[in-house]
Amino acid sequence: MVYVLAYSSNRILINVLEHMKVELIPLITILWIGMFAFVTLLVKAERTEVQLCVAYMRKMEKTTQAERKSIKQSLAFASANHDVRGYLACIKGLTELSATDLPPSSQVASNLRKIDTCVEDLLSLVNSILDFSKIEAGKMKLEENEFSLAQLLEDVADLHHPVAMKKGVEVILDPCDGSIFKYSQVRGDRGKLKQILGNLLNNAVKFTSQGNICIKCQVKKPSYETSIIASNRNNLLNRLSRFFHENKRAYNDLENMKTIKQDSNCMEFEFLVEDTGPGIPKDKRRLIFENFVKSKKTLLGKMALVWD
Repeated sequence: MVYVLAYSSNRILINVLEHMKVELIPLITILWIGMFAFVTLLVKAERTEVQLCVAYMRKMEKTTQAERKSIKQSLAFASANHDVRGYLACIKGLTELSATDLPPSSQVASNLRKIDTCVEDLLSLVNSILDFSKIEAGKMKLEENEFSLAQLLEDVADLHHPVAMKKGVEVILDPCDGSIFKYSQVRGDRGKLKQILGNLLNNAVKFTSQGNICIKCQVKKPSYETSIIASNRNNLLNRLSRFFHENKRAYNDLENMKTIKQDSNCMEFEFLVEDTGPGIPKDKRRLIFENFVKSKKTLLGKMALVWD
C-alpha cells in the first residue's frame, strides 16, 4: 500500500512568506532601534564637541586677556619703577650734597646718612615689587653675598630709633651672650633679611606707645631633632620605610638637616623683637600670617585684627 501526500504549490509559498514576515519584523525593528541609537549618540558627540570647542575658545580668550593685562601691569610697574628711581636718585644726591657742608660728627649729618640709607632701602623695595612676577613664575632667586650681621642689626635699630624716640619709646639692641659678634660674618641675602627685620621692628614701633623695644639675636647650633633618626637607623622597620616612604623629599630634608647639624660651619641665628605694646590676643594669633590681615588698635585701646 502506498500513501501519497500532496501540497499545493501556492500553499507552500504562502507558508514561507508568512514565516518570513514573522522573522523579519523583529529584525527590522532591531535595525531601526540600532540606527536611532547610533544617530542619537552621533548627535550628542557632535554637540559635546561643539561645546568643548566653545569652552576652549572662551578659555583661550580669557587667557589672552589675562596675558595682556599682565603685560600692561608689568609695563606700568616698569614705568613707575623708572620714575620712582629718578626721584630717589635726586633725594640721594641732595642728601649727599648737604652732608658735604656739615661736620661728620653733627646730628644733622647723622640724620642725612640715615636718610641716605632709607633711600637705598626704598630702591631695594621698588625692586622687590617687580619680584612678584618672578615669584609667580618660580624664578625668584635669593642673593648670596657676604655681610656683617651685627652691622645689619645696628643699622636696622638706628633706622627706627628716631621714630621710636619721638613717641618716647626706647629701642635697645641686645646681643644676648655676644655670639652674634663671634659669628657676625655670614653669607646670604642682606636686603631680604633687612626687610624682614625692618617690618618686625616697624610694627613694634607702630603699636608701642610707651616702654621699650628690644632686638635680640642669638647664635647656636642647628636645633633640628635628628638624633632620633640616627638612633633608629638600624631598626628594620625604618630600613623598610626608606624604600616605601611616601614623601621622599621629606626624608631627604631630614638627611640634609642631619648633614647641616654635623657641619661646624653651619649655625642657627635666632632673632627676637620684644616690645611693651598690647600684643595680639592668643585666639587671633593664628590669623597673623593670612593675607590682608593686620592688628589695629580700637577705640577702647585694645588690639583687633582687621582685613585691609
